[in-house]
Amino acid sequence: MKIDKYISEETIDQVIVSLEGEDAVENALLDIESNAPGVLAFLFGSDSELLSDVEKELLTFVSAALWKSAGESDTIDLDADEISVLEEKNWEKFENGGTFRDRLDVFYQSFPQEDLLSMVEDLLTEDGEAENQISREGRDHIFIKAKTFLDILIS
Repeated sequence: MKIDKYISEETIDQVIVSLEGEDAVENALLDIESNAPGVLAFLFGSDSELLSDVEKELLTFVSAALWKSAGESDTIDLDADEISVLEEKNWEKFENGGTFRDRLDVFYQSFPQEDLLSMVEDLLTEDGEAENQISREGRDHIFIKAKTFLDILIS
């Protein structure tokens, strides 16, 4: 899947509202499983066991929102090694210290889908109740998973 147009905040907001419907998130995950099984394995692999139930739910929602925002479903055929390279590059950028928001600045530089990246940041930092239930490590993990998924969607 190649996102070939800019995804606007309006589109993202519509997707988020649509995911509030019954079975919408589950259906998005089934679509990912059908069209990008390697990506689904990456998103919810063994390292996801480190996440709390609330953090897993947030990762699930973020993943569904990114997938649905991308639009039409095409097959994504990346192997685990290719995905690992993308993830490692993101961790290297992320680990440059500072606050969570400071560490995100580097990701916005020249990134073609800024509103999608902002959506991920907002879901991780502005959801009051959920934010209090998300550990720093969980937040970091979810952000890197989501950013890597975005890299896959735009490549």
